[in-house]
Amino acid sequence: MLNHNEKIMLAIIMLFYSILSFVICPFIGYELLKKTKEGITYGMIVGCILSIILWYKIGQHKIKVE
Repeated sequence: MLNHNEKIMLAIIMLFYSILSFVICPFIGYELLKKTKEGITYGMIVGCILSIILWYKIGQHKIKVE
């Protein structure tokens, strides 16, 4: 079970990964691919993959589930 501080940390981590996957990376893709819809799509894909990698490398070590 998660205690109160771990629940807050999990919410912050989830919010960060959501912003990374659906705001930051799509915006970067949009700008890099000359303001096209494909840039947004590729940005979301890259953002989701990056979020998964970050979760396995860093995020899951911040929370302990018993």
